[in-house]
Amino acid sequence: NGLAQDPHKEAARYEALIQKLKVDLAFLGIGPGGHIGFNEANTSFSSITHLAQLSSETVRRDKERGQETPGQALTQGISTILRAKHHILVAYGREKGDILREALYGKISSKVPASALREVGKKVVMFVDEGAGHAITG
Repeated sequence: NGLAQDPHKEAARYEALIQKLKVDLAFLGIGPGGHIGFNEANTSFSSITHLAQLSSETVRRDKERGQETPGQALTQGISTILRAKHHILVAYGREKGDILREALYGKISSKVPASALREVGKKVVMFVDEGAGHAITG
């Protein structure tokens, strides 16, 4: 519940629910800074569901899309996401290609949260359009 009075308590409730019921499929996009969920750059790979501070880049991009994005959001943490049985990662547009290339071939690092998916590589299927794919392959 993104409107919960106590977002930290809500994050803990949701994490407990996910641990109990498990996640079969995590459907993810990759953000301009390489974030997955709202796990912005430098989010620990051991993070669980939490209240995240959004980067100015994320807020600006959402406003450009006509969305009213607050400065914070509840999100599954990276370790929570990685526990899913399967993952689908979608990337579209040339602007996502560079960060996708970094996530796939650069150093596995919290600087590019999507790089954490390489730790569970066989559980990940990617769908990439021509624009993002071109940036990966050159």
